[in-house]
Amino acid sequence: LYLKKNFLKYIIISYHFKINNMESNQESILKIVLLGDDNTGKTTFATRFKTGLYKPPLTTSIGVDFTFKHISLERRNIKAQIWDTVGQEGFRKISFLYCTNAHGIILFFDVSCRSSFLSLPSIIKSVKNYNNQNAEILIIGNKCDLENRQVGTDEANAFAENNNLKYMEASSKNGTNINESIEYFAFRECTQKIDI
Repeated sequence: LYLKKNFLKYIIISYHFKINNMESNQESILKIVLLGDDNTGKTTFATRFKTGLYKPPLTTSIGVDFTFKHISLERRNIKAQIWDTVGQEGFRKISFLYCTNAHGIILFFDVSCRSSFLSLPSIIKSVKNYNNQNAEILIIGNKCDLENRQVGTDEANAFAENNNLKYMEASSKNGTNINESIEYFAFRECTQKIDI
């Protein structure tokens, strides 16, 4: 009976190794959720990542928009899913539900709108309540191409450090850190060890 149990255990472990080796040659899914106040540039960011073009939306997002893009990193094919959520406070609880099973969450604020920066503490608190998988969180100070800043880089960096989060600045207009921010999550997923 002992030998039989250990033989079955060996078969199961071998099967997992075989499946993992097969999946390493297949496409991995990377789910990233965009959160933040209205008009912080989430939709324009998603469009720039998908198409490489700067196309500001004509209207405010309603509900949740979904897009994806195939990328290659560390000899792996990755399908990056971008979930662009509504920023209106009345719909925010619905947005947080999409954080479930996310690999990465990007919290946006507009560097030219201080109120969007001041919203971050409550958003972070809610994200931690809804996200049971402890996804990596990245704060993005968006529209960094603008000159009329209301939030400085040092202040934003200090806030991120105090919350043990990473901070980047981005611009959909000139392309600053659009691809780099998504690749940040992709690289983390590629380098994580798989438990068997």
